[in-house]
Amino acid sequence: MTETPEADASRVQVRVVELEPLLVPVPKAAELLGLSARAVYDLIYAGEIDAVRVGLRKGRHNITYGALQAYVERCREEDRLLHGSVDDRPRPAPEPGRRGRASKRVA
Repeated sequence: MTETPEADASRVQVRVVELEPLLVPVPKAAELLGLSARAVYDLIYAGEIDAVRVGLRKGRHNITYGALQAYVERCREEDRLLHGSVDDRPRPAPEPGRRGRASKRVA
């Protein structure tokens, strides 16, 4: 089946764009960072992660993705300065006789 030029011109292209939320609550930020919510609050109070309070009561902290990314980048840079690049780190020697997960042996 062939389409006429008029049919092609009448098609509408739809592009779906997923937007990240501008702010995430502390529990979600903790999940993204792999930390506890308490640890994230400690980082906020220490000034390590920028947080904002929005809403009428302004009681809950929220964090932007940019602030999370900036924190992770600072951690990566500190890690590089303290330990060198990932490629420069010595690799531990594998234990003899161990490969992967331990298996159950039936005697």
